[in-house]
Amino acid sequence: KPDGIFKKMGLVEGDVLQGVNGRQIKTADDVVEFYNSLKSGSPLSLKIKRQGRQEELRVSFR
Repeated sequence: KPDGIFKKMGLVEGDVLQGVNGRQIKTADDVVEFYNSLKSGSPLSLKIKRQGRQEELRVSFR
């Protein structure tokens, strides 16, 4: 979605989410657990793989 939560976090099509706040993401259930634990204003550190390179995004969820 153009205005979806992941786009707002800086993710783009093709990114692979590998970790959140130091916790490894392995399954869809991990993503759901992460999403359900979000609190407004919480700082997030996202570990992603983008075009074959490891990157870290720091965002604040609102």
